[in-house]
Amino acid sequence: MSTKQNYKEASRSIFMSSMLGFANVAAAVATFFSVQPVFNMTRGWVAEFTTTQYGNEWIEPVSWFWWLAIAATLFFTARASIATVIVIGAFAFATRFL
Repeated sequence: MSTKQNYKEASRSIFMSSMLGFANVAAAVATFFSVQPVFNMTRGWVAEFTTTQYGNEWIEPVSWFWWLAIAATLFFTARASIATVIVIGAFAFATRFL
């Protein structure tokens, strides 16, 4: 391998790891600010469904699980969206200016 090829691979690796790190941090921030409002909007429906299907004793564990499910869904959706936007933006920049 030539030095130029090694440099290209190292640059691509640095860009991808930085992009993934930024996407993780941005997704964590987005999740932090959005998980509680989404949970509050759906808590009543989940409690009602749990009560009618399984009984009152299951409301607490189902609520914890529901909160975790919302947090995971929001985090991974935000991370995938942010990473996609960064990669598309990088390709658009490279296409336009390089």
